[in-house]
Amino acid sequence: MVLLYDILHSYYFSVDERRKLLREVYRVLKPNALLSIYPEHMELEEVKREIEEANFWISSGSTEAPERDFEYLEGVNG
Repeated sequence: MVLLYDILHSYYFSVDERRKLLREVYRVLKPNALLSIYPEHMELEEVKREIEEANFWISSGSTEAPERDFEYLEGVNG
């Protein structure tokens, strides 16, 4: 599992830097692993698009886990 809580920032990291980070996370995760993201400083749709472009799958609640999965957390601090 990899947790990216309050890590992705559109004003701090360029798109290329975020892509590089996500490629590296994808590379090191084992099959059926989980990437969990709490996007504090980016629009959820932008984060979702970038994560999907990095070949992750959105959690669907299915019992069959995709190769690499991710989830969003909203309102962690409140």
